[in-house]
Amino acid sequence: MEGAEQVLMDSDSLALFTARADELIDSKDHRAIQSICDKFKESEFVFESSFDESLYFYTIGNLYSEVYDNTRSDWFSDDLSMAVLYYRKALYAIDEDPWNSEAIALKSCIETNIANYLSRQGRVFCVIPFYDSAIKKGNPIAFVSKANNEIFIANSLYDKGHSIYHLRCAYSNILEADKLQHLMHPSQRESVSEGSLLKNFSKWYQDKSGDFDFNDKFELGGIDGKEREYLNWVDGEKLFLNDLNDILSGDLVKQDVLSLPSFVASINQTLSLSEGLAYHGNFDELKNDFCYARYLLFVGLSIPEDVDHFYNSTYRHVEDFSYSINNLKTSHYKNSFRIFYSLLDKIAYFIHRFFDLGSIDNDGRVSFINIFVKTSGKAAKPNKALENSKNHFIHALFFILKDIRELKSYTNISKWVDPDVASYDEIRNAMEHRSLKIVDDFGKESVRRDYRLHEHEVEKVKEEIRLLQCEIEEMFSKIREAKQSGDVNKREEAEADKLALESQVSVLQEKLYEKEKLSSHSLLVSMTEFERRLKGLAKLCRNSLMYLSLAIEYEESQKESDGLVLPREVPLK
Repeated sequence: MEGAEQVLMDSDSLALFTARADELIDSKDHRAIQSICDKFKESEFVFESSFDESLYFYTIGNLYSEVYDNTRSDWFSDDLSMAVLYYRKALYAIDEDPWNSEAIALKSCIETNIANYLSRQGRVFCVIPFYDSAIKKGNPIAFVSKANNEIFIANSLYDKGHSIYHLRCAYSNILEADKLQHLMHPSQRESVSEGSLLKNFSKWYQDKSGDFDFNDKFELGGIDGKEREYLNWVDGEKLFLNDLNDILSGDLVKQDVLSLPSFVASINQTLSLSEGLAYHGNFDELKNDFCYARYLLFVGLSIPEDVDHFYNSTYRHVEDFSYSINNLKTSHYKNSFRIFYSLLDKIAYFIHRFFDLGSIDNDGRVSFINIFVKTSGKAAKPNKALENSKNHFIHALFFILKDIRELKSYTNISKWVDPDVASYDEIRNAMEHRSLKIVDDFGKESVRRDYRLHEHEVEKVKEEIRLLQCEIEEMFSKIREAKQSGDVNKREEAEADKLALESQVSVLQEKLYEKEKLSSHSLLVSMTEFERRLKGLAKLCRNSLMYLSLAIEYEESQKESDGLVLPREVPLK
């Protein structure tokens, strides 16, 4: 936090703080919890270890989650955002140490909590990797939480043929949680105890499972080696537009089966055939754009960093010592990023039209931000038409926005999605309006070293300016004395000296301005950072399309039938 005071929090102080936080949470003293949250977010601490730093952020996250659980006034509550924010900080801070059992245990708790509160945001697909990671570490509550999440997904899907796979996944997680009851806190065991919702579900599933028709041995035929390689990669990255890809691998999930659910539309003889299918055609276009960007990412990953291509061999390239890579690999990456990013605004346009959130005269101003967010003071609120929405998947899209965009007058959530890596919006802005350079990892470090070598020159110039300004202050005194004594020559000499000093300051300030202007002209992102960010954006876009489809399904399920409904089959090419 810029301008915040930094103080050391040693291990003893941290132990006292976490004990106090646990005490407040146990006693449900929400006024004191809110007070401590307000106090500690105004300060920054340095810690004796990365474990201590992670534990501190985890504790703050627990405090905010308790505040949110107590109030639960708005689905877009800032307390919910802050809980997720601090869990993200905690996850980033902790080291991945396979020999440190204490760190492994803490990380699994962080992953489970961040998943639980992302789930509260409606992001039921985004949470699955966190649950899976915590499950690998043997966290019993992660099994319980994932089971609940899978049941929710199964009940939300319009394709009941897919629902049974999610129900099976939930059942298997309940069985694993049963085995680990001895590791749970007594209060946590209630979730799988006799008479609990999960235990009752487990009994129901055992009775009904024989009626379910699973197709686990499904195989795709007629696929050549290159296509098979691509499909296997998409499967591994969990990037198919297919909810089963989150819980299964293999040929069964290697299809982008996501589509719009059925929805009711009145008979309107004024509509042409294509106009009547506008939403379905638009959704197909979104899927096509996503699949193309996904393929560009795959192709880019397969190209070595040092391979040139004839597309830009027709001119000589400038060596600007930024170690930037300008080849087919990075061009594919940049275009993939552009398409993924633009998909989010296109999803906003779809929502704007489908849910009638505003006049069609405002089409030119439709974007992911102005559809979803209205800033008021220091809070970000959704569009008024969505404020009272109980649609979890609309909520999910709102929170995804806050992950990728920096909102004015609002806490910057995006910097903590993947701390120390340029935000999606910053990358996109540089790519479209300024200069973005993807550099090799070694080159990025070389550029940093070069920057550091010149930092002392910057400090020298700043010190020179400070000394010159002191001399200028002395000149004012001399000019004043000359005026008082009536010595015209002495006054003119002092004024000339002052002007000379001011001219020197001006020259030095111009150097600093040029330094600031040129150092911020281009955004440099390492290859590893960009690939990680691009994969993250691909996942967000994939999930956003899933949420969009399910948001429409939810809204349609809430409508009351008011007469004869004629089914209409959507034609396929």
